[in-house]
Amino acid sequence: MRTASPDLPQNGDTVKLQNGKTVSLQDGAGDEGVDDSNTREKITFYLRPDQVEKLDELVIAYKRRTGQRTNRNALMRLMLDRIDIDQLLMNA
Repeated sequence: MRTASPDLPQNGDTVKLQNGKTVSLQDGAGDEGVDDSNTREKITFYLRPDQVEKLDELVIAYKRRTGQRTNRNALMRLMLDRIDIDQLLMNA
């Protein structure tokens, strides 16, 4: 029996984020990922190898939990949509 976090989309469903937005992953979420607009800005950032490994593990865990495919970009957008300053400063 598969259990999933109530915050994660299930089979193409939508999810309400902490900021009040409702977003969804497209079926087979690939590179389109989570967002509610057609405009995106390209940015580049550099991760340590352990951070890349963790991101890849999250992509795999997301697929196992939800049955939805995603990728690094979609997952980063989802995490940015969900995080707030209190979470960043937690245990700081």
